[in-house]
Amino acid sequence: MSYSVSEAGASELAGKGECYARAAEQLKSGTRQDRLHHSLELNEIHLALKRTGTLVYWTPETEIRSRNDLTTAGYWKYYDAVVVVRIAGHDCRFALEYERTPKAACQYLSVRQRIEQEMSIAHFLYLMPNYDLLWFVAD
Repeated sequence: MSYSVSEAGASELAGKGECYARAAEQLKSGTRQDRLHHSLELNEIHLALKRTGTLVYWTPETEIRSRNDLTTAGYWKYYDAVVVVRIAGHDCRFALEYERTPKAACQYLSVRQRIEQEMSIAHFLYLMPNYDLLWFVAD
């Protein structure tokens, strides 16, 4: 699947999109290309869930960041999404993390600590695009 947006279209989308406070160091972390690929692959995950008919609600990272930064009703971490799916008549809510590229071990320790402190969400789904990365993160 391929996506293309003109400069005018990008400007229109930016004007209509969800705004959130972002720390300066977050703007510098990772390359623009890495963030783009992460966003596109996360979008594919979102669309795949929609196609199954089980998706009830998808809270995107932008909304999570806004809540975390601008209210007292946030989460312990900026999750890629908070998702609700309906399976066999029951709603299941979980935080979704999509790990596209490996991080340093100390960053995974921080992620683990934040997840362990989370009181608002009981379930977490950590997705990786391949088994090599899965084994790396599992170690």
